[in-house]
Amino acid sequence: LLRVYARARDRRSYALFSIWATAAVAAWFVASTFSPGVGALLVTLYLTWSPWHYTGQNYGIAVMFLRRAGLAIDGPEKRWLYASYVLSYVFVFLMLHQAQPAAQSAAELPAGIYGLPVRPLGIPAALNAWLQPLVLLAYLAALARSWAGLLRRATLASLAPAACLALTQALWFVVPSAV
Repeated sequence: LLRVYARARDRRSYALFSIWATAAVAAWFVASTFSPGVGALLVTLYLTWSPWHYTGQNYGIAVMFLRRAGLAIDGPEKRWLYASYVLSYVFVFLMLHQAQPAAQSAAELPAGIYGLPVRPLGIPAALNAWLQPLVLLAYLAALARSWAGLLRRATLASLAPAACLALTQALWFVVPSAV
């Protein structure tokens, strides 16, 4: 917020996001109160974007914790750690956007937040049946590879804050989607 609103020059630089994007989202919200279809698209966008946003935050905070613990995380370890977070999101994305074969209209789509339907992209179930296990295995491999490298260089105690974030990421996104 300080970056956007602290100085007049910054307010002008970020006006597209701070004013116009905010106004567009507000207008979309108001329109969604009158149209269930518009509301369903808003809910779907929110349910798609929100896990990505939290995934990025968790990754950034994990890297910050690792640097505070004295680990210069660069190169392969950082890429593997990043891959584990991205793959956990991809897993959720596949689950959210799987085709709903029986759903033909907005009224028949499964209810999302506050009873509005979610409009999945319609990834075919047969494709998802192959992709989900592959993404899950890739996630587990990336997670294992990144943490094996980190554990060679630091104690578990110094890695505990970042490990808690990796566990939180798994409990929020991977475990519920896998179940």
